[in-house]
Amino acid sequence: MSLLKVRTTIDTIINSAAKGGDISTKTLIEALRKDYAAIISAAQSELETIALTKVVNEVARRRVREVPGQSELFGDYSGIWQTIVVKSRGPDGKLRYERKAINVATPEEVEAWLQEHTQTRRSQPEKFAGMRRMLEDARNIGGAKGATIGSLLAEKRRRELAAE
Repeated sequence: MSLLKVRTTIDTIINSAAKGGDISTKTLIEALRKDYAAIISAAQSELETIALTKVVNEVARRRVREVPGQSELFGDYSGIWQTIVVKSRGPDGKLRYERKAINVATPEEVEAWLQEHTQTRRSQPEKFAGMRRMLEDARNIGGAKGATIGSLLAEKRRRELAAE
C-alpha cells in the first residue's frame, strides 16, 4: 500500500508542476524527499526492491565478457547475454521465472527467450543476431535432450580443435 501512496504523491506533484512548475525528474525526487519523507520512508523496502531488481536486470543484460573457460565458447558470437529469464509452470500451475546463466540454459530455453524478446523488439531484429547464430550452432552439434548451451558449444570447440 505504501508504494501506491508514493505513486499517488508523484502523480500529484506532476499535476501541480504541469500548471507551470518544474517537472524534471531531479526536481520531482527532491520534492519527494523534502516534502514527503514519511511516505518515502514507509515504502523504503518496496522502493529498494524495485531499484535492486532494475540493477540486477541491467547487469544480467550485459554481454558475456572474457571469462576463463567460457571466452572460447562465446568468443565467436556478438551480443551474447550473460543470463536469460526462463519461464516455466510450477507444480501449482503458476508461472515461474528463473534467471539462468547462458551457458547452463538449454537450446529450448534460449529459443523461447529469443522468441519472446524478438516479438517485443520487432524494430531491432539484428539485436539478437549473435544469440540466434549461437543457438543454431549449438543445435547443429546435436546432443542429448536437456544438454546445455555451454556443453554443446564446448563440444563444438572440441570438434573444431580435433579437425585442425
